[in-house]
Amino acid sequence: MKLSFIYHLYNNAVYLEKSIKSIMDQTSKEFEVIFIDDYSSNEVKEILNKFDLSDKRFKIVRLFENYGRSFSYNLGLEKASGKYVYYAESNNIFSKDFVETIINAASKKDYDYISFKTDSAYLNDSLDQDVEVDVTENKMDSWIVNCSITIRTVSYTHLRAHETGAY
Repeated sequence: MKLSFIYHLYNNAVYLEKSIKSIMDQTSKEFEVIFIDDYSSNEVKEILNKFDLSDKRFKIVRLFENYGRSFSYNLGLEKASGKYVYYAESNNIFSKDFVETIINAASKKDYDYISFKTDSAYLNDSLDQDVEVDVTENKMDSWIVNCSITIRTVSYTHLRAHETGAY
């Protein structure tokens, strides 16, 4: 497994279905998705149930009270098996070659951290647009959102330090 997507889910269902669909449509299958259901609404559960997540690359961890984003990401990191981690938001809509592009970029020099920008952003609940994560070079002039992917062990150390106040 090359890339682990970790979703923190807490009552953020507006674009979740589109986001999951965009991951399922990837050209590369070298990824896994870990959904941390942080005691979210029934709407989030209903959206997850719409998909056949029986593929071993999809994992759902349900929490029975709300622990927050940092706890959820740390739990996701413990469950992750990918070399790289992407902290996905429910409003991220991924281009079909996102995983393939990231894996190719990371493998060129065995990077610990990849940072990139995207050309559009979902900034407000009242806006009817999605985040389209597109890492193609021809988008450089209009990039407005910073995104990053990190090697799993580096990310785990960073999140633990942040959670304990050592950051």
